[in-house]
Amino acid sequence: MGYQDIRYELEDGIVTITMNRPDVVNALSENLEAEIHDAFDQADADPEARVIILTGEGAAFCAGYDQSPKKDGKKKGDPTGRSIADFIEGWQRNDSKISDK
Repeated sequence: MGYQDIRYELEDGIVTITMNRPDVVNALSENLEAEIHDAFDQADADPEARVIILTGEGAAFCAGYDQSPKKDGKKKGDPTGRSIADFIEGWQRNDSKISDK
């Protein structure tokens, strides 16, 4: 599978998954998160894979979740009027759906 935001390499039973967004210190985006889930599934299904290393390109491993505004100008982490508890509950319930893409 071709990836946009990670590199996936298998050598001598070792899978190396490299987050490849060094320009934003490998901040997690929806796409990066989905690709990481897919890469772990790919490694899990491969009988040749014995070890998985998750690393980041550039100066940092990962800066956390990307808080850049989306195309509509809103930030993914903006609760937009909901209570923080409702926002966290919604995020927790919907986060697993990202890996279903």
